[in-house]
Amino acid sequence: MTPTTRSGSRRVLLAAPRGYCAGVERAIQTVEKALELYGAPVYVRHEIVHNTYVVKTLQKKGAIFVEDTSQVSAHGVAPHIHEEAARRRLATIDATGPLVTKVHKEAVRYVSEDYDILLIGHEGHEEVIGTSGEAPDHITLVDPRAAAPSRPRGGRGRPCRRRRWCRARRPRLRPGRCRIGP
Repeated sequence: MTPTTRSGSRRVLLAAPRGYCAGVERAIQTVEKALELYGAPVYVRHEIVHNTYVVKTLQKKGAIFVEDTSQVSAHGVAPHIHEEAARRRLATIDATGPLVTKVHKEAVRYVSEDYDILLIGHEGHEEVIGTSGEAPDHITLVDPRAAAPSRPRGGRGRPCRRRRWCRARRPRLRPGRCRIGP
């Protein structure tokens, strides 16, 4: 039942802050557990959540957010990041969320089935960079905030014949916002 005042108007209660997806919640817990087990500092690849309060709280506990190859990631990374970490003999913890991992696996599977991929996501976002790194010659980014490519290209610059769509978990899309040309 909705609470009402005497004048009949309704009062809406908004829960704040909003919750996170299970993957982000898991990544936050992973950083906290790493700090508990190994002590500070724990190096985290990029800020694991777009929430200043959470980031500052983890920094106070000893997490250090970096853009270089590092120990913990929530958004997923391209295979070359794992290879670089191994080359540098870094102890790593992969905290990639399950939905992001699913998109990475879809990209690899589609390429193995000879498809090119149209990836819906925001250019420069870590999830998009990580997914694109799984099959860089076969992925065309479709950013809903930018003009869509009119003629997506396939691997090695050939015309794209067989296509599959993948979507990064983050973009909020409204119907009709993405359109691929002729």
